[in-house]
Amino acid sequence: EDSEGERFWRHLDLDVARVGLPPTIVVSVRWHARSATVVRDRYPGASLLAVTDDLPFAVDGVLVDGQVLVGNVTALAPSAPGAARMVCVECACHGLLWTADLLMGNGNDGLVRPPASWFDSAAERAWLADELPGFLQSAMSPDIRIVVPAHGEPVTSDCRDALDRACSV
Repeated sequence: EDSEGERFWRHLDLDVARVGLPPTIVVSVRWHARSATVVRDRYPGASLLAVTDDLPFAVDGVLVDGQVLVGNVTALAPSAPGAARMVCVECACHGLLWTADLLMGNGNDGLVRPPASWFDSAAERAWLADELPGFLQSAMSPDIRIVVPAHGEPVTSDCRDALDRACSV
């Protein structure tokens, strides 16, 4: 039986071949950069875009809020301080919102905000408490049918309600 890594590469290879374009790799937050260069190196012409350019490798561009990527995918980048600065991705054609580490699955088909302990500065923690709910509310367009957190299970039903509950805590 194939390992999880082998299955990942096989499926990504098939998707790249089907689309006929090299992938665009999005590094949503600096600590998610682990395998970005491995993916870029595998596919000639792949572009690597990130929330910041202070990564341990070169990026092809820094994402800005509202930037439209290949495939009508939109980067949503709040003006957050430090480690709270992350990029979410909205894929309108699939009705999908990928939230980076700004939301996590709660294990009960819902969402929660990340723990404040993940963030070192008072400014980052204040932004998470005070500004994140408004950012998430604005990111949640009526067309979103799937919310994918970086940690935990995707929410595939009642996405607006799950987001509202996460924002009200």
